[in-house]
Amino acid sequence: MKSDRVNLSHIGSIIRNRSEPEYARAFADIYWRALLFVAVVAIGGACVFGVFQFFDALAAVSPDIASHPSSLSATKTIDRAKMQEILDDFSKRVSGVQDLQVLPLSSLVDPSK
Repeated sequence: MKSDRVNLSHIGSIIRNRSEPEYARAFADIYWRALLFVAVVAIGGACVFGVFQFFDALAAVSPDIASHPSSLSATKTIDRAKMQEILDDFSKRVSGVQDLQVLPLSSLVDPSK
């Protein structure tokens, strides 16, 4: 090869003679540019896919929220009995954790035995 520039008409001969020393630089240049092209296409595709997924998820939440985020309103009523049941369950869990913190480690059963 007479020059370091890769010409489109010489790509076939460069790839066929890639093991020859005079074609090594040109082949490395083609290989590097192909890797860069694939990386840019992959990153660009991932970004475009992410943008589409983001807007699909935003629209799936609620059309009202997607178009007017400031007009959020509480449309569901809170069932007081259900809420009290959930709060009681949380208080039971808190007391269970506090009991585990106070207990000495020797009173706990070793699960490996």
